Amino acid sequence: TGLADSLIGALGNGVSRDTSIKSDTRGFAKIRWRMGKKVGKYHVEVSSWNGEKQLINSPYTFTATAHAGKTDAMASTIQAFPAETVVSDGANKLSIVVTLHDKFGNPVDGKAVTLAATGDGNNVEQPMGVSDATGQATGKISSRIAGEKRVSAHDINSNVQIGDSVIVRFTPD
Repeated sequence: TGLADSLIGALGNGVSRDTSIKSDTRGFAKIRWRMGKKVGKYHVEVSSWNGEKQLINSPYTFTATAHAGKTDAMASTIQAFPAETVVSDGANKLSIVVTLHDKFGNPVDGKAVTLAATGDGNNVEQPMGVSDATGQATGKISSRIAGEKRVSAHDINSNVQIGDSVIVRFTPD
C-alpha cells in the first residue's frame, strides 16, 4: 500500500492553513486541531491522495462547534436599569442585568445566577431561569429603606463570584 497525504485547511472564522501529513502503514493519519477563541461552527476539509489522484470519498468536510468556556469573573458585568436611583417605597424596582462572559469575551448561556445586595429593607427578585444566548440574566431590586446598596452576582453553576458590582441608591419618599 502506498502512503497517502492528508491536507487540512479552512480552520474557521477566516483562518486557513494547509497542512500535509503522511499516513502510517495502515493508512491512518492523525492531526491535532485547536479551534479558535470564538464560539461558533468550524469546518475542516480533509483530502486524501494515493500519489496520483484523490481517493474515494475525498475530500471530506466535518464540522465542530465551539462553545463558550467557564464564566470569567472579570469579563462579566452587572448593570442597573433604567437608572441607578429610585424611591425607597418598596414598589419601585430597578432591573439588574448580569452579563456572563468567558475569558475570550464570548457570552456564557445556560447558567443560573443569583443576586445579593448590601443594606437593609431590600427585596431582591432573583433572575428567572438561566442566562440566555447573550449571556444575560435579569433580576430586580426594590427597598423600603433609603440608602446605597451594592448589588453583586454569582454564577451558581460555575461557582464564580462576578468581579463587577453596581451601586444603586434608594431615596426617601
